[in-house]
Amino acid sequence: MTLSNFKNIGLRERKIANKKIEILNIMLKKTVEKNFIELSIKEICDEAMISEGTFFNYFPKKSDLLNYFIQLWSYQSYYLTEKEFGRQSGLKKIEHFFHCTSNRKTIGNKRILYEIISNIALEDNNDPFANSNISKAELLAAFPDYPGIESIRIENFNDIFMEYIRLAIELGELKENIDINIIMLSLGSIFYGVPIILKDNPEMIMKTYSIMLNNLWKIFS
Repeated sequence: MTLSNFKNIGLRERKIANKKIEILNIMLKKTVEKNFIELSIKEICDEAMISEGTFFNYFPKKSDLLNYFIQLWSYQSYYLTEKEFGRQSGLKKIEHFFHCTSNRKTIGNKRILYEIISNIALEDNNDPFANSNISKAELLAAFPDYPGIESIRIENFNDIFMEYIRLAIELGELKENIDINIIMLSLGSIFYGVPIILKDNPEMIMKTYSIMLNNLWKIFS
């Protein structure tokens, strides 16, 4: 079904989508052993068999590759979370989304999360969706086994958590009069802080996420 939808898209758009996904996958492969900051655009272009000018047509700067990964990962994680829980529980959806960061099936490679955190800390604009223009073709090319993913639209990373928090309030999992901004700050601290603290013990990330989120729910429920 998804493959059929992809074939219905224009050839030029399909080629662009496939090439962008190919470039991203090359970056993910090379950052298994090498820091992103040390990875040159030429290395990526040589393997992708494109010129550096062509690379910049797809990604105006190298760090846009990391933002592109975050965008695609967000779509994938959102899709899997919605499929798993629907409207059953806002809190469980938040927890599942967190756990996607420590799931090798979604996060790409074990180093990429730290490259993303480092880039967010260095970039003036730390919103990876600031200039997002992911097409339906790109979603279909990246996730051929996820029927319907092309119908999802994500405008802002934080909007995902906002949606889940409001659902939790609606379902009575969180108090109605809570300060949503405080919860958002807390979620951000846990989301980015835990992997940094557990860099040398990554197998503990998922367990620590669960403990800290459960403690947070106790405060606000």
